[in-house]
Amino acid sequence: MIQRVKYHNEYHLIGILEEWLEKGYKKYIAGWRCHGVVPVPLHPKKFRKRGFNLAEELALSLCRRQQLEYLPALKRVKFSQQQTGLSLLEKSINIRDSFRLKRGFDLSAKNLLIIDDIMFTGATVEACAEVLKKEGRAQEIAVLTIARN
Repeated sequence: MIQRVKYHNEYHLIGILEEWLEKGYKKYIAGWRCHGVVPVPLHPKKFRKRGFNLAEELALSLCRRQQLEYLPALKRVKFSQQQTGLSLLEKSINIRDSFRLKRGFDLSAKNLLIIDDIMFTGATVEACAEVLKKEGRAQEIAVLTIARN
């Protein structure tokens, strides 16, 4: 279903994905003190090609539904090839140094929830978490995705 939304423009399915994410939030994250939600960003080239960022759409929906602060604090600075089909080592190398903290975000001592649509090896969310902790000085990081492959 994620592929149908991302690559075949079947946007009518996004509502189902949003519901699944919220169910996951309620089951796994709701008791944790979350100060803000950070979507995994797309590189501007991929955003222009696709027209939207599913992780961003999911994060915005979750914030609305659960009254959480939306913090689009990361930017993707390195264009990387699609992770699908790469080995664990290739994915880690492919994603290294891909993210930076945007100006104007003070994340000091905050507990942040990273949202992505699907997680394969965890390399992408690990790279995001590293930036949020090192550059943003975030306290704790949790990750929520719709699926894990």
